[in-house]
Amino acid sequence: MKNKFPFIEPIWIGLAFVFLGWLYTTFQVVFASVGTGFNALGPGMQFFDKFREKIFFGPESIIVYLPICTTLEAGWSVKTWLESFLMWAFMIFAMMLPTLLPTLGSKIISIQKFCGFLLGYLAVWLLFCVGCIFIQWVLHTNGLLSDEMVITNSWFASLLLALVGIFQFSRIKLRLCIARNQMLVSYLETSRGIGFNLQAGTKFGNSCAISCGPLMLTMFVFGLMNVIAMLILTVMMFVETNLFYGESSNRFIGVVALVYAAFSLEIFA
Repeated sequence: MKNKFPFIEPIWIGLAFVFLGWLYTTFQVVFASVGTGFNALGPGMQFFDKFREKIFFGPESIIVYLPICTTLEAGWSVKTWLESFLMWAFMIFAMMLPTLLPTLGSKIISIQKFCGFLLGYLAVWLLFCVGCIFIQWVLHTNGLLSDEMVITNSWFASLLLALVGIFQFSRIKLRLCIARNQMLVSYLETSRGIGFNLQAGTKFGNSCAISCGPLMLTMFVFGLMNVIAMLILTVMMFVETNLFYGESSNRFIGVVALVYAAFSLEIFA
């Protein structure tokens, strides 16, 4: 099917979503640091405290007037649930959509087919967001998650990382990665990219959510506002999806998770 909007390519739509994801997340992170500084947002975030006054804050800073960040100090209200959903949704845009960008560069994918595929893909991930919000609520109400959205119990943080590391070594993880890569290839090989549709997007989203979901959950350990962890995890998931090296890539990420789990008792103490 000929593209009715030749000046709009699927990759530009993908890039727009990714840009919005990182832009929204950046505003959230900066706003969340107003009262506590970046250090409270997770390991490594203290790096940005060096630039806090010079770049992010000043007497005329617009950040102070953009209360878009999820804050848990006042407890959970309807507003908190909605803000949390937006936070997770834009995290998905920033972290998961980059994995699709190499595929979206194909000229055979029409806008119509791509929009259906993207709708199915995002529908699955938005359901994943709802589950993450529930986990966030349970952890926070039980004192396991700080107001800055970082796990406070070092044993629990270590356990979560260890479980994710073990999952990386599992046959389930390997089969999901292989199936996911084969799906993208098969969709592109169909005539004029006709394989890209709503059903295909849902199927691919399910595979990605099961495969990459555990890695996304490690954000509770590093801090939901930790952009350094977000960037590292984005690169890992991009490599898994587009530069898959068999079991070696999965095992490397698994080793990193297990090593971090072993040291997390000291890091979070």
